[in-house]
Amino acid sequence: MIMRKIITVRVKTLFVSVVILSAAGSLANVAQPLLLQSLLDIIIAADFTRVANILFKFVLAIISVIFIHWVQSRLLSKYKFNITSNLRRYIEQNILYSPVTQFKKNNRQEYISIFNNNLSNVVDQYYMLAPYIFFQLLSLGIYFYVVFSINTVFLLIILFANLSTLLFPKLYTARLQKYKEQALKGFRRYNVGLGDIIFGFNTIRLFNVQNEALNTLHDVSTDHLNKQLRFELKVINIDTLLGALPLIGYCSIIVYGIYAISINSITIGGLVAALQLSDMLSAPVNKLAAALLTFFTTSKIKEEILDLNTSEESEQAIDRLEGTIKEIAFENVSFEYENGKSVIRGLSISFPANSKTLIWGPNGSGKSTIVKLLTKDCLDYSGSIKVNGKELKLLKQDSLFQRMGVVPQSIYLFNDSLKNNIILYRVFTDEQVQNVINKLNLQHLLSFQDYSDSMENISGGEKQKIAIARALLHQASVIILDEALSQVDKESSAALEKELLAKDNQILIHIAHKLNKSLTIKYDQIIVFSAEGKVQVLKGRVKREFLAEVVS
Repeated sequence: MIMRKIITVRVKTLFVSVVILSAAGSLANVAQPLLLQSLLDIIIAADFTRVANILFKFVLAIISVIFIHWVQSRLLSKYKFNITSNLRRYIEQNILYSPVTQFKKNNRQEYISIFNNNLSNVVDQYYMLAPYIFFQLLSLGIYFYVVFSINTVFLLIILFANLSTLLFPKLYTARLQKYKEQALKGFRRYNVGLGDIIFGFNTIRLFNVQNEALNTLHDVSTDHLNKQLRFELKVINIDTLLGALPLIGYCSIIVYGIYAISINSITIGGLVAALQLSDMLSAPVNKLAAALLTFFTTSKIKEEILDLNTSEESEQAIDRLEGTIKEIAFENVSFEYENGKSVIRGLSISFPANSKTLIWGPNGSGKSTIVKLLTKDCLDYSGSIKVNGKELKLLKQDSLFQRMGVVPQSIYLFNDSLKNNIILYRVFTDEQVQNVINKLNLQHLLSFQDYSDSMENISGGEKQKIAIARALLHQASVIILDEALSQVDKESSAALEKELLAKDNQILIHIAHKLNKSLTIKYDQIIVFSAEGKVQVLKGRVKREFLAEVVS
């Protein structure tokens, strides 16, 4: 299934075309020394009647090689384009459709490194080598057959000298694979450090720690370069050994050729042809050995990339929602983070249809953990969370998020226009978009150029408004605001909260740190988290008493 997504019919067609052209190119190549042999033999025999004909065929063979190489290169470029495009698409899908727990296994900058370095390595040193290896194998078969037709002893010498080099990939693959993986991991760590400097530029500048940051990055860079150097030196050693054996064979052919001429076993033209074919053989054998070594060394990295963020959700999430969300229910839910901190213990609450719930409490009390649980950021909880009676863990995330609009604390803006940041590349009418922009007073941003994360040309409050606009356009049956109005101006915040409270057929879950008495009273229930981990669900009279005591 994975390979069908990458090795498509188009890729297979290009691959076969390249292999066929490779065979044609090998035949055109091997024709040259044979024609040269014939040319030398007839000149020595003083038979000049066929010279013009052989010269014409010789030139035709050269032109054929050039033309075939041109067509083959174009097909290889298209083959690389398709492989790279398919591979990128496959990895992009794995990342974007993976569960959050799977996504968090890698640092964000590591993903960029995987795309910029590991993927290029796999394309160039695995997939592009596959047709090349086929080409070299075809060439070898043709060249060996021609050498055999000239002299069997030459064939044995060339076989011994050249094919022994093909043992090297088997002997050195595991060792080189280890060094290559270490170099790539070092490069990923360097990319992480480089990302810290880029994204942390302002922090570094404000605390005047440029030298410290540079020294830290330099240490990581030096470690990577040392590992890369060690890998390259190993490759150089192997390449030197690969080049030595064919030279031994070349010398052996000369020695035996002189002897064979002396006993009239072959002609001078035959020796020249054999030497040319030996050159033709030694090059593809060396290249084949090096290609196989690189191919096998890269195969493990290829498997790691294909397995990157392979979605585990399919093993567990099997259910889908139908219609709108009518109710969300927590039943005896407990959750603690990896550090052992327990933030929710035995929580049982319900968010019925059309209900408006305010969640309030001090920082670190577990308010935002509710959002992480509802958005499947954290799945290792005990108890049960049910949406329309279906267990949350078993729900496909696309089915859930089609019906849920979430405004998180941390808001990401894309380096793109205001409109695309609001619609998130979905299709809405201009009227729908303009209504949301007007409602949130974002008209002044329409004249701005595209947002740039390095320019920071949008304020925190404006970012929150853009995130809210996304949720409003989503027209979800559940709206979750996680401290989503904390940086919005008081007037806009109150107006927006009032509108959400008045909206029918929508569940509202609002996590807030500040309370507005005139609006808070309109919530159906208030869930209070205490610093000690206690949770209270307040309704009716108890809710009013709480507001009278807490809200000024």
